[in-house]
Amino acid sequence: MKMNDHELKQKLAQYYWYHTFPVTDTVNTPGDSRHVTLPDHIQTFYDKCISFKDKSVIDIGCRDGRFCFDAERKGASTIVGVDIEVSKGVTEFLIPFLGSKVEMREKSICDMSAEQDGQFDIALFCGCLYHLRHPFWALNKLSEVVKEGGELIIETAVWTDTTNKPLLFCPSHGREGPYGGDSVTFFNIYGLKDSLKSFGFEVLDEWEPRPDGNYPPHLQARRSILYCRKLEEVGSQHLRDHWNGEVNDFWNLSEESGRGPFSQIDKK
Repeated sequence: MKMNDHELKQKLAQYYWYHTFPVTDTVNTPGDSRHVTLPDHIQTFYDKCISFKDKSVIDIGCRDGRFCFDAERKGASTIVGVDIEVSKGVTEFLIPFLGSKVEMREKSICDMSAEQDGQFDIALFCGCLYHLRHPFWALNKLSEVVKEGGELIIETAVWTDTTNKPLLFCPSHGREGPYGGDSVTFFNIYGLKDSLKSFGFEVLDEWEPRPDGNYPPHLQARRSILYCRKLEEVGSQHLRDHWNGEVNDFWNLSEESGRGPFSQIDKK
């Protein structure tokens, strides 16, 4: 499909775009100007952590697929974008126009599984977690679709709590939360790291896009980007089954066996 710059811009203008990213050397998608800086930060961060070459990649909460197309340009072998509302501009125009192999799937992370969606070398999960009312279920599903030894980039808003305890702030009404009514899950950084660990992710690096920490006092949230690797095994299978409500005799297990509820099996 051949278009000059003017024709391409006219075509792109027929769709709503959240992200701004290059379509050709001279034309970008006309994204929302309020959402330019943070994706740039995310891309800068993951460029120093991971290589997409010959890797399978899933971008959960992909919106217009900015990171999907970036992974494709950098040599990813398989690229899947997932969102609860897939961008029509991407599926109807951009993928055919570019001759791209990016696949878009319209679904929630809460409905994903390794059986249905496969497992991937790299997962990107950016700007989503703080919107979800069931964050632990989402992290569990995320763990399912990342291969052992695979890599994860997660970006989210975290609560600016200054204690060293792992905590979760889950406001029920917009006026209580720092981001409004559609944002209901704010781990503090310790809670986020501990929760990722419990689902098999070792945090290897992190970055705060505003390292000066100069946030408005009323906001109570900041953005954080973490680079993680999926471990081969976390804790005991018995304890993981208990967390999932799958063990009936948990409280009857012998302490002498080292498998009881107050043993140290979760501190592996």
